[in-house]
Amino acid sequence: MQKKTTLQKKIFVLDTNVSIIDPNAFMHMGEHDVVIPLAVIGEFDKLKIKKDSVAASARQASANLDAYFSPDLYKDGVSLGSGKGKLSIFIVRELHPEVRRIFKEDTPDNRIISAAMFVKEKVSREANKKRKQKKRVESTTVVFLSNDVNLRFKAGALGLDVEKYFNNAIDDVDLLYSGVETVGLNTELVAKIFNEEKVSYDEVRNFLGDRAPEPHPYEFFIIPGGEGKKTFSYFLDGYLYPIINGDKVYGSISPRNDEQRLAMNILLNPDINLVTLSGPAGTGKTLLAIGAAFQLINKSEKAFNQILITKPIVALSEKDNGFLPGDMIEKVQPYMQSLYDNVKFLSNSCKDVDKSKIEKLILDRERFSIEPLAYIRGRTYANTILIVDEAQNLSPLEVKTIVTRMGENSKIIFTGDIYQIDDKYLDSTNNGLTYLIEKAKDYKHAAHIDLVKGERSALAEWGGKNL
Repeated sequence: MQKKTTLQKKIFVLDTNVSIIDPNAFMHMGEHDVVIPLAVIGEFDKLKIKKDSVAASARQASANLDAYFSPDLYKDGVSLGSGKGKLSIFIVRELHPEVRRIFKEDTPDNRIISAAMFVKEKVSREANKKRKQKKRVESTTVVFLSNDVNLRFKAGALGLDVEKYFNNAIDDVDLLYSGVETVGLNTELVAKIFNEEKVSYDEVRNFLGDRAPEPHPYEFFIIPGGEGKKTFSYFLDGYLYPIINGDKVYGSISPRNDEQRLAMNILLNPDINLVTLSGPAGTGKTLLAIGAAFQLINKSEKAFNQILITKPIVALSEKDNGFLPGDMIEKVQPYMQSLYDNVKFLSNSCKDVDKSKIEKLILDRERFSIEPLAYIRGRTYANTILIVDEAQNLSPLEVKTIVTRMGENSKIIFTGDIYQIDDKYLDSTNNGLTYLIEKAKDYKHAAHIDLVKGERSALAEWGGKNL
């Protein structure tokens, strides 16, 4: 349901992108009515033929609406259930005069805005009619709901009330779970952790009082000490445990900062089967994930059989494919090159024996594969390490689809930068990676780290901060 609540009756007019982000959006409006412009259905029809997450969402949204199909959809609407409002589809036969006067073109966006304008005028007419008849008039606001910021500006300019859809979004990304707490503890507790002893979190609460954070499973605690020294621990089942691994990425490569070491700790932990790594470009997210996968497949007690690395290809439409030579594998190769670059970097860091092992592994298609996300849908992954890169370009629905494909004895790692969104339907608050970080923070077999320091080069770090 929308996070903004009110006692006033509302009629939500949904833009296309709302249902792409959440195909069940029309069910999340509580007691308020929902209007879907017919132009939105037309948009679904165009989007459904593609082979990406947008197409999957469009098809799902259509299927969800089909459960309520009735001739009444085009009249007074159909009930969405007990305690909920009505759903109706609004037909725009021509653009609203104000829309045509200001924006001129007859486009799907302008028809969707026109629908909201006509619905608002219809509500106003019905209210005036009741007033003349001296009947009780219920205060009703028509709200245009869209996650397209430009369309919200256009709708606002025409006098419509506008809101953003928040169901799968968080209010403030600055408050997004980071996976790390920095706390000061007394020397006795620090000494216990330093000597690789577990510490009851009740002792931490007794010392910190109201300042004690409420930790999540595998949340890390960085405890500052004298002379710049730090002690590291993680929380699980009421205790703080010492950090005892994570000192190696692969080959001669080691973590370069605290967060990278903590990331390697959760990546190598056999009890964690869902890992999320976020952070800006150059913080080492993908490199750490692949390095950990190489370690796990060679030494893991769980005996993983396969490493599969994938990423969504947002920019690759069917039209774009036609301008690239070769078959589909050759067409997507440029989009996957960054993953191969990380594999090559790790390989070059190894000595002769280890380099031979890694080269043998990456040539074995049964054990190692880099594929676009579209190629892995519909499969089940057992005994597999699955790395999903650039996960910020996934929708919450697609993240759910991927996670639910994981079989026994598997580990899935999502990496991405929540501020670097290439999908026009998503932003930093509602993309799949942000959604997963927030939803999984209380799951006992999941862990998250936000990487903050760029390690690509001094130049890259300067550019990220200053340009």
